[in-house]
Amino acid sequence: MPRGIASERDKSATRKVVSDGAGVASSHRPGMPDLVGTSELFSDLLDTLKSIACRHCCVMITGETGTGKEMVARKIHHSSQRFDKPFVPVDCTTLTGQLFESQLFGHVKGAFTGAIGDTLGFFRAADGGTIFLDEISEIPLDLQAKLLRVLQEGTVTPVGSTQSHAIDVRILCAANRDLKEMVTNNEFRADLYYRVNVVNLEIPPLRQRAEDIERAFVLSVEEVIEPSSLPKEVLMAAYTGGANGPLPTLDDAKGKLVADALRVTGGRKIAAAKILGIDRRRLNRLIEKLNVTIPKAGK
Repeated sequence: MPRGIASERDKSATRKVVSDGAGVASSHRPGMPDLVGTSELFSDLLDTLKSIACRHCCVMITGETGTGKEMVARKIHHSSQRFDKPFVPVDCTTLTGQLFESQLFGHVKGAFTGAIGDTLGFFRAADGGTIFLDEISEIPLDLQAKLLRVLQEGTVTPVGSTQSHAIDVRILCAANRDLKEMVTNNEFRADLYYRVNVVNLEIPPLRQRAEDIERAFVLSVEEVIEPSSLPKEVLMAAYTGGANGPLPTLDDAKGKLVADALRVTGGRKIAAAKILGIDRRRLNRLIEKLNVTIPKAGK
């Protein structure tokens, strides 16, 4: 794609992406992700990752939910020559209608009701760096053409504007659905599929690389591997009661997750809420609703 020509004013310090209640993508570069694994499958994954990191090609990252697709995308970005430029993750499941164009391509003041100022959009915020389109399979079919046009032309036009802006962005995508099958079923555009699937990087699930449970040991600060060091899908597997056992209710699963988080943190609610990805008020409501016993400190 051609080098971006967005004005310096547009690339102001805040790098505002969307306003009016929508989320804001940060251009802050976090630390280098650490991928740990010793299995043959994982070693092959790392070898492929290293070989494609220095390329500019689009990469499709596939794998089951919870296999770490965004972490792999960040690793590719940090291993490339763009490591000091923005990495912008985008959850495509939230992109619909007018919000799709506004969040991805930006808008100008007055473009629609509530557009009180200009915004860059995710693509221009990622100029010079990498954009990660997570769950690209969930973009509605009628909106895929607009994304394809940007990828083909290397330019974006903000909503309400007639001025196009060239961008220099590497595209990384992820999907947990079979895009090829979606193309066959006319659920995903074939031309977009071939555009984003130049290189396919499949992440094997943990059950196919049991030796990588060494990773959980490395992440654990205690002698015993605690639930907080395990992927969510591994935690949920513990609740099924085995292949022939009864399935738990949703409240049973929630109660066990809350109890485990409180046990790991020694009853500290703020820390437990952070592990669970919720705020403390919601945690308190769950504790009361599910009748969870709060362990005493040190227990």
